Amino acid sequence: MVGEHDAGGADALVDALREQLAARLPVLVDLADATFVDSTILGVLLRARQQADRAGLPFALVVPADPAAPVRRLVEVTMLRGLFAIYDDPAAATTALRIAAPDPEGT
Repeated sequence: MVGEHDAGGADALVDALREQLAARLPVLVDLADATFVDSTILGVLLRARQQADRAGLPFALVVPADPAAPVRRLVEVTMLRGLFAIYDDPAAATTALRIAAPDPEGT
C-alpha cells in the first residue's frame, strides 16, 4: 500500500483481503510505503487478522524500520505490535509466512 489510506479506500482493501483469505493464502500487507493509515483501515486489518486466525492462516504487516515513519509510529502508539506479526523487511516477512502457512495438501 502506497500513500494515504483512509475510509475512502476501506472497501477495496476489504475486498482484496477477502479474496486472499478465500483462497486460503497467507496474508502480507506491506505498509512500508504508506504515509498515512486511519482508524478505519486499522479496523479492516484487525478484522482480517481475526479471520485469518480462525482460518489458521498467517497474517503479517510490513512497516518501515524508521521510528519516525508515520506508520511505524502508529503501530507503536496503538500497540499493534502485540496483535500482528510485524516485519520491516518484506523478504523476511514473505519467508516467515511461507514457513507458517498450512500445507494445502495436509501432509
